[in-house]
Amino acid sequence: MVDHRGQPREVTEYALHVQCPWRVLQGDQYVVGSSDMFRPRPGWTGEGDFDWDVQGANRFDVRVARLNELLADGRVAVTSVDVTAWADLTISLSYGFRIEVLRLTSSVRTELWRFFRLHRDEPHVVVFTPPD
Repeated sequence: MVDHRGQPREVTEYALHVQCPWRVLQGDQYVVGSSDMFRPRPGWTGEGDFDWDVQGANRFDVRVARLNELLADGRVAVTSVDVTAWADLTISLSYGFRIEVLRLTSSVRTELWRFFRLHRDEPHVVVFTPPD
């Protein structure tokens, strides 16, 4: 595929867009979570301004490195998917990894996550917080 700048880009066939808290675990060990993006990387001294949007500056970039290596080599595969009645999503992966998408604890109707095929004019699976 070609991106918006006209550059070639490799993309997956399916995508999961998450708008609520999530985390990645390996067994019972925490790997990375959604709020790690907004925390400084380990070893940051507090000097200068922390800019979470600079590659390598945040805790997420450091914590996700191992998972990125496995993903880049195509060695991680989905082994199962579970969705609870409360819209929590668990995606189990090889190597004991799992992604947990955690429903917001809000009473306001909000999109939580969606699963879809990229670049297709097809219906999406869209999950919202339950209505009142």
